[in-house]
Amino acid sequence: MRLLNVLDSLLTPVFKGFMVGFLVCAFAVIWITKDRVPLDDIPIIQEFSDVFREGIASFSLLDPALIEDFYQSDPTNRQLLTTENTPVLTPAGSDFSPISPLHIRSYWHRENIIKKFEKAGYSRGKIKAAGRILDYIEKHRLIAFQNMRNTNIPVSIKLAQGILESNAGRSSLAKATNNHFGIKAPAGKSAREKIRARRYAELSDDEFIYRRPAIGAYNFHDDNRYDRFEVYATVGDSYERHNQLLTKKCQPGKKGCYSWIWGKYQVGKDYDISPMAGLYRPSSGIAPEDFFNGRTVVPYYAAAAAGLKMSGYATSPTYHKKLFYLIETYELWQFDIDLIRALEANNISAAGPVR
Repeated sequence: MRLLNVLDSLLTPVFKGFMVGFLVCAFAVIWITKDRVPLDDIPIIQEFSDVFREGIASFSLLDPALIEDFYQSDPTNRQLLTTENTPVLTPAGSDFSPISPLHIRSYWHRENIIKKFEKAGYSRGKIKAAGRILDYIEKHRLIAFQNMRNTNIPVSIKLAQGILESNAGRSSLAKATNNHFGIKAPAGKSAREKIRARRYAELSDDEFIYRRPAIGAYNFHDDNRYDRFEVYATVGDSYERHNQLLTKKCQPGKKGCYSWIWGKYQVGKDYDISPMAGLYRPSSGIAPEDFFNGRTVVPYYAAAAAGLKMSGYATSPTYHKKLFYLIETYELWQFDIDLIRALEANNISAAGPVR
């Protein structure tokens, strides 16, 4: 106690003030950046498992010809997708169009994921946190099914990205803008001039460029205080805008090119990521064996996650691993199989109904 009194007497008012200011700033930083580090407290099983391969073997139904048809055909025949136990949804807004429903019998069950956590000995708090992830999956899987049907982007990848980048729809940005993928609105000419001059207070949202289906721009601190993000009327519009980014025609090997991924790594298979990782190594700086702790042959969804990382989608060094672990933990790969199964069951090819 005497030592504490001596130390207290040595602290000058100026130093005390500095420490208070430091602590205030520290908490401010935590508050500002809390939306940028989602899922750190969410249960994710960080290991490779054989659940995917066992699941594929148990289904014994992924006809290679059907998969080939799915990926080679032009997926322009849009349809409303529903799960077997969910009524046909026609919500207000632009999420879906009620045309020719395709019913999907899904083998994914929330209860199985909960049981996995319970068996692993996770606490009630962790399981409750996982429940928020499961809520997001159930709420947005229909949009992701529709996206895969129309773009070939796997449901598993789309949902994992949405979960990771919006903190399962709970981030401040997602709540304020329906922007679940952190898509920014770039500065227009007048905004760029003000930014160069550091006249940030003079910036207005309408000086930033947004693309349909976005309806505006929103000021939200990310890398810079002047950053603007696109605003959407619905979450479905956010998913559609994300599709535009991931399917834009481009030259594989160039940073920012993602469209090659969805045909390269097809559902239901394992792939060696070495060729594409080697192609992108000059820009990514990541050796093929460094993506997954020495493994280069991985399930298609892990390969797709690595494809996003090597193509420059995210700056986080573990972004691809987080996507992979999310898909593994919550068994999102089942949805990819569910869709292809449904097309077969309904006698529908990737290009539309079989005549």
